[in-house]
Amino acid sequence: MKKMILTAAVIAAAAMTVSCNKDIDNTGLGVDVEVINYPLDGVTYDIHLTAETPWEASHFPKWVTVTPESGSGNASITIGVDAWDNEDNEAGCTAYLVITDRTDTAVVVIDQINDDNKERGPVESGHDFSRDEYIPNYLTVNNTEINLPPQDASTSFNIDADCSWWTECDAEWITVSPASGRGWKAVTVSAHDWTDPENESRTATPKVCYNTYIDKPGTSSITITVTQSAEN
Repeated sequence: MKKMILTAAVIAAAAMTVSCNKDIDNTGLGVDVEVINYPLDGVTYDIHLTAETPWEASHFPKWVTVTPESGSGNASITIGVDAWDNEDNEAGCTAYLVITDRTDTAVVVIDQINDDNKERGPVESGHDFSRDEYIPNYLTVNNTEINLPPQDASTSFNIDADCSWWTECDAEWITVSPASGRGWKAVTVSAHDWTDPENESRTATPKVCYNTYIDKPGTSSITITVTQSAEN
């Protein structure tokens, strides 16, 4: 592969950078180029990463090479694409490179353009071409089973995510706070006092919801089962 020099082929207007935080200042993670257009014959291109902490590159497909794939602090990263014979004469294809330090996230859009098929117009990031790979968002919780006492009921669980999220719950007797956020957060679940003559507990199932992918419609959720014991 030959080295690609910075030209107008880099379309900065299509930037797709996602920032998340853990109630602290963002770490300043960033890249100097957020969209790269490659020709079909395959080349490499260098970007500059600004970072203050360890970072890792991920989510890129097999036809994209990244060197190095991880490091600590500022770095020069070489991104290459394989030559594409494009037998179906498609306009192009799109991939994504995610670089994260688990507090901030930067996304580089990688477009490979068919220069012989310009009549179909420019490639727009996110089109479902044959070589597309969509970037999944990351979200997890540290506890999905919560037991609360009859009175003064309050506890918390942690959300760890690299995206925005929100909560949903139909039960009026519990409160989830905060109801939405971005990145890591300690979430408090509180319940009204519960008295029942039959000494039966009650259960609610709030959900933590988030967009499944960065660049594609669709949502996912994790259900939290909250059980409050009764006082008779």
